[in-house]
Amino acid sequence: MRHLAAGVCVITTSAHGGGRFGLTATAVCSVSADPPTLLVCLNNSTTTCKEILESGRFAVNVLAGHDQEIAQVFASPLPPEERFNTGVWDVLETGSPVLNSAVAGFDCLVKDVVQVATHRIILGDIQALRCAGADVSPLLYARGNYGGFLAAESIPLRTTHGSLANLHSAEEAQFLEDGLHWGLF
Repeated sequence: MRHLAAGVCVITTSAHGGGRFGLTATAVCSVSADPPTLLVCLNNSTTTCKEILESGRFAVNVLAGHDQEIAQVFASPLPPEERFNTGVWDVLETGSPVLNSAVAGFDCLVKDVVQVATHRIILGDIQALRCAGADVSPLLYARGNYGGFLAAESIPLRTTHGSLANLHSAEEAQFLEDGLHWGLF
């Protein structure tokens, strides 16, 4: 799976005492449209995970291409409240911080939690949503770098005939295998 890109998100929450917490994550997934539900996977040892479980609320901020600095800040060892000095933050219904420049901000209440080894899968019922315009592209992360999408017409078309043996490189074959295994196609 090392060849696949993931959308970059900042998961945030606010404690009942008023403190704000957040971290950068790529393990976010839609679960259901009715009721609107998504999930995040967080390491048990993070303060943000503990605060989400205690407060019962969180926001998923899908970062825009121009939000790379925010991704790096929320992945850094800065104290939780100092991370919010980067970007402009607001709240929707639950009180969890939502980034104004994000492609989307999903404001959620915790619905269920599943413990799996070192992580928690936290399911959230979406209470409110803020979306940017269609011209705002998401920030992606792959191979240790940030980036974005290329328009399909800017990618040279390469075709193969007959079998996977005709792929140009081992890397292409691995990408295809990963894509088929992980359901990307």
